[in-house]
Amino acid sequence: MPIKHYGFIILAPQYSPQTTSTIIDNQVFKSQIIGVSDISQAIQVAKDMVASGIEVIEL
Repeated sequence: MPIKHYGFIILAPQYSPQTTSTIIDNQVFKSQIIGVSDISQAIQVAKDMVASGIEVIEL
């Protein structure tokens, strides 16, 4: 079964998961990109991504 839902987490100063995010999708593929400013945010975002059905996460 092909992967259809990717997540990308970007770590950079002053990024916030609530305001620094976007989704790119079409009928067969979806990518979610979220910016975070520290490791604790990255961990929570990764957990949320998995819970929402994201199949692969790149950090």
